[in-house]
Amino acid sequence: MLSERKQAAAEELAMERFMSVPPRRKPYQSFADLLIERTGLDAAAVTGYRRSLDIENAVARVQFSADGIEHSQEVFASFPAQVLAVRLAASGTGNLSVAARFGTSHPSQVSTEAGGA
Repeated sequence: MLSERKQAAAEELAMERFMSVPPRRKPYQSFADLLIERTGLDAAAVTGYRRSLDIENAVARVQFSADGIEHSQEVFASFPAQVLAVRLAASGTGNLSVAARFGTSHPSQVSTEAGGA
């Protein structure tokens, strides 16, 4: 319908077939951004960079080598469990060093560490 320039008819069909009754959308706004930096890693030394997405199992993967060390990252999301999990790994002992922090698009917000610090 859109290719035939029938915008109104396409919208009507979409409302009829794709929207809930009554039409509503849940508001969405992210709580925070999780920023993970692999420290001590020379980005210029990265080779064999690969990304993959397994939609059926909700897993995003990244794999690469740097200075002879194999690195991987897996991110898993579960709506029913309300969880987003990140697993970072590097071959060998002591080869994984990261700095993690939260960021926000709301600069006026203040955060504190659990435990009162």
